Amino acid sequence: MSTFAFKMIATILMFVDHLAASLQLSNSNLISYESLSFMRSLGRMALPIFAYFLVISYGKTRDVNKYISRLHLGAIISQVPFSLLFNQNLYAYESISFFKYQYENLIYIILIIVSYYIFIANKKFTKDLFIICLAWLISPLNIFYKGNYIFNPADLNIFYELGISLIVICLLDKLINLNKTYTIEASLAIISILVISYFIDKVGNYGFSVLLLIMLLFASRNNQYIQSGIIALWGCYMYSYNITNVIFVVLAGVSLLFYNGKKGKNLKSFFYFFYPLHMLLLIFLRSKFFINL
Repeated sequence: MSTFAFKMIATILMFVDHLAASLQLSNSNLISYESLSFMRSLGRMALPIFAYFLVISYGKTRDVNKYISRLHLGAIISQVPFSLLFNQNLYAYESISFFKYQYENLIYIILIIVSYYIFIANKKFTKDLFIICLAWLISPLNIFYKGNYIFNPADLNIFYELGISLIVICLLDKLINLNKTYTIEASLAIISILVISYFIDKVGNYGFSVLLLIMLLFASRNNQYIQSGIIALWGCYMYSYNITNVIFVVLAGVSLLFYNGKKGKNLKSFFYFFYPLHMLLLIFLRSKFFINL
């Protein structure tokens, strides 16, 4: 199967997972608890597939800066729908409009931006760097209205995790190819990778586990069988408490052995826009139909 076919499958599985999550958060009786749990387990296949093709795309992209900036643009566009869909009535208690900027995250954010500027942007301030800076500088925003989060820094959308993971594998790639005489640059790259790895749990749902998966897939990028095994082991590590989740993650890893190396249809923009749009659709459906059904 082609890249397009796998991404379409992963997108459908993600939608099924988020539909089930929306129904659960709505306390809806429209679908049984067992069916919702199965739908959510089925959705566990999506992330390993997206992680795998992040590594594949990194190896084939002509401009990694544009690739990183696209992920961060997706993060900016998707965060409000993500917060409204998944964080509504879960974390906020105040009943008035509220705005707060979590300054304690600034050191981590500055490290990400500086690392990108030095090692990936080659000390040039470009439009791509502006988008990345914007995405991370707004990430500590804490905005909610009448008890509902509009922007929640405690739970950022998956584009943030994929974006930072792509920056880390770029740093790893640069580190591997650095001349041995550049000891200062190599030390800075290692420190950046270690600190980003330590603090990535602040970013979203998966945290370090998704970064670990992507780094291991990158390290084994020349062997599909090892990559399949890594995904299976990652599934066992992540979901040891739920055998159904493990089975579907293992299935995702096995299915990737059928990747034929071809791109397929070129609908790159579709996958970036579908993510926020499907969440907006689910927010609408929940407000109109799901609640108390």
